[in-house]
Amino acid sequence: MIKATPPTLRLLFSFLFPFLSFAQDCDLNYIPVNTGSNMIIMINGDALTNEVLVAGDSIGAFMNINDQWVCVGGIEWTGQQQTLAVWGNDANNFYQDGLMAMDEVVLKATSNGVLYDITYAPTITFVVNGITILNSTLSMNPVCDDLGN
Repeated sequence: MIKATPPTLRLLFSFLFPFLSFAQDCDLNYIPVNTGSNMIIMINGDALTNEVLVAGDSIGAFMNINDQWVCVGGIEWTGQQQTLAVWGNDANNFYQDGLMAMDEVVLKATSNGVLYDITYAPTITFVVNGITILNSTLSMNPVCDDLGN
């Protein structure tokens, strides 16, 4: 049995942490919690045309809490005009479970085992009961795949 000393553990952790945290971000849950407060993003126009997403892929809105991506809206991609409900924070909770007013909506997608960050213009911010039309081109930036690459 090998006994690791604290400096050895720190070195091992510093070496493995980037790989462990990267792999963790690849496996996102696209099932949001209905908080009772939402906005709608209508996806149409140029936002429907890309070379990555195919029917059945997942696309969602996320927020980052304590270095964890939390889904605040998710749908199955159809390639046709569709709406994405984005959930806001429930003020009756003692923790944040949705976006706060004026938070930026962060979009991500998974296609064929690859996780993508989605960039678009203009930036969409969360507005309770708001409706936003996303019709600009989506730029799909691969983050990682299910093989940990």
